[in-house]
Amino acid sequence: MQSTPQWQFDSFRVDAQESTLWRGDEPVAVTRKALVLLMTLLGRPGSLFTKAELFETVWAGSVVSDAALSRLIHELRVALGDDAGAPRYIATAHRLGFRFIAPVVFAPAAGAGEPLSLSASSSRSKRLVGRDEQLDGLDDALVKVRAGQRQVVLVTGEAGIGKTALVQAFIDRHAGHGDLRIAQGRCVDQYGPGEAHLPILEALEQLSAQVGTPAMLAVLLRYAPNWLAQLPWLAQDAGAAAPAAAEPGEVTPQRMLREITQALEVLAAQVPMVLWLEDLHWSDPSSLALIAFLAGRRDPARLMLIGSFRPADAQLGGSPLRGLGLRLTQRGQASEIELGLLDAAAVTMYLQQRLGPTARVAFDELGAFVHRRTEGHALFVVATVDDLVARGALQQDGGDWSLRGPVAELGIGLAGSLLRLVNDRIERLAADDRRLVEAAAVAGADFSVAALAAALQATVADTEERCARLAAQGQFLRSRASVAWPDGTLAPAYGFLHAVYWQGVHEQVPLSRRADWHRRIGLRQEQAYGAQCSTIAAELAMRFEIARDNERTLRYLEMAGAGALSRCAYPECIELLRNALALVGERPAEQQARLELDLLLPLGAALMAAQGYASNEVDESYRRALQLCAVCGRPGELERVTRGQWNVSFLRADLAGALALAAKLL
Repeated sequence: MQSTPQWQFDSFRVDAQESTLWRGDEPVAVTRKALVLLMTLLGRPGSLFTKAELFETVWAGSVVSDAALSRLIHELRVALGDDAGAPRYIATAHRLGFRFIAPVVFAPAAGAGEPLSLSASSSRSKRLVGRDEQLDGLDDALVKVRAGQRQVVLVTGEAGIGKTALVQAFIDRHAGHGDLRIAQGRCVDQYGPGEAHLPILEALEQLSAQVGTPAMLAVLLRYAPNWLAQLPWLAQDAGAAAPAAAEPGEVTPQRMLREITQALEVLAAQVPMVLWLEDLHWSDPSSLALIAFLAGRRDPARLMLIGSFRPADAQLGGSPLRGLGLRLTQRGQASEIELGLLDAAAVTMYLQQRLGPTARVAFDELGAFVHRRTEGHALFVVATVDDLVARGALQQDGGDWSLRGPVAELGIGLAGSLLRLVNDRIERLAADDRRLVEAAAVAGADFSVAALAAALQATVADTEERCARLAAQGQFLRSRASVAWPDGTLAPAYGFLHAVYWQGVHEQVPLSRRADWHRRIGLRQEQAYGAQCSTIAAELAMRFEIARDNERTLRYLEMAGAGALSRCAYPECIELLRNALALVGERPAEQQARLELDLLLPLGAALMAAQGYASNEVDESYRRALQLCAVCGRPGELERVTRGQWNVSFLRADLAGALALAAKLL
């Protein structure tokens, strides 16, 4: 009779009692932690385990970083001969967690009705403090979604207040059950014109991994063919069935909105869906238009859209988001969860969870001190406790935490603001680590190690090791899912612990060094993406503009503008092409006319769609384009510009001018 639980898959066998992984009759060398992780995944084959669940199971009672989990996953893949790019055993759910995907045979212990329990702690034992009401609000919205009522929830609050932590806790609570699809798209501050629909495209990539490429292709081919044309990483799998990119004017913004909305609703009809768009204060206008369109639909849908943003940043940046949230909530098309400061009780609860029940600490007194110091700002609370640990004011003795001195003396030398605290942390880094973190900030809030290595002119392996060490120490960085580039480069990815840390570090980088690093990263991305550079054209334009490489900046602004035009993202297209036109005057005179005409043609189409045929700016653009056509225009371009100018004249009731232009077209 079987006396110990065992799992079998392919030629492998895991014996829980012997704590051994076997391949056939040969033992496979793995660490104890890696084996516990493997048995955890095998306990629910096919189901998603969130990172939070794995931390609570494998590292119960300990605080570790994402890098520790990434290292164990890598160890298991090496032991099993698995490939992260084409997994047979362990699959990554981007930003969510991992699942075991191979068929598994489980033999339980005699008399046992359940698989072996690997941890006595609950995956919810370390819950988010002070946010029970807000979590309940998200849970209530999900209940309605499962009943077929679409929900749009706006999570708002200042930087570092805990928006991401709240939504992530909600996702961790519900992910991994197989009856919910979750996708996340993040808006990024690119210090210039951004990529149209960037968070939507990122979310679609995650959904494709969950739904499966064939199923995703079928849905997009039927319901959103013009979106499939914008996804080269997916369209190439469609082969001959993939639609060609539409010509300007053939597709309207409304059609693009209808297409992607219908596709998302079809996918949500199969399995309820949560779509999380983060940092909407940096969003492009076209993504915000999609949110408004989704919220305004009255048809039933098992779709929940969560948008998180900082209202103050939206106000300062002049974002269209300023009025959107208010309109949606007033119309009853969205609900808002506004996060405020934590009270002293919540701060005390955080300390109890972080330091443990055996800590020799007067929790109420310490909690009151930290609350006074931080006013209950969530990120500042965490950072202040981190700083107390780093300075030795809080220290471990035999595994238990204690204070080195009276609470009244803790404020000596402690930073008085979050920005000062970030700066102090930067100053405490070793010179090489500081240079690494500064280059990482230039690479982005989230970045591929390959990009960072290019900036530092270092090897990917050495850069990865240094990033992993900082992440394991909780210093600025945390591990992200690996990133694959079109040239086959597959490298780990990291991100900053919070946008506040990223922005704080970025401000420390001298402009000349920033320009140099942007150029190196841009050249490496240019090499990696090759013919697919159009997918990151706006990012490349930003990098080369900072690097003062006007030739490349102009090339990628034009490319990004064409991409935005093909997606009917007219505001983004206009801004990108205007920026490109500003650079034309810096080119040699013999090239200016040709370059300016190449930019005015798509700009005229975008202005027509955004402002109407009778707009003064449309008229000016086409008049200038006609002048340039006389110098360097081709017959097809002359006809296109003349037709555009005829539209302007006719709609302005300038019949004589329209008649003259019509004669030229005959």
